[in-house]
Amino acid sequence: NPPAELKSSLEKYQSHSLERAYNGEDFFWGLTPKRGDYVLFTFNTAQTVKG
Repeated sequence: NPPAELKSSLEKYQSHSLERAYNGEDFFWGLTPKRGDYVLFTFNTAQTVKG
């Protein structure tokens, strides 16, 4: 994945952090999501995103 700043309002479960998932080391497990929670990726340079 390209370099990015990662933020989330979700509390991680054990060692399953957003950073480790983004780096391909693990998966992200966020606890009890609720309205208004977020996961935010801010890329260091512009990226083309395809879905």
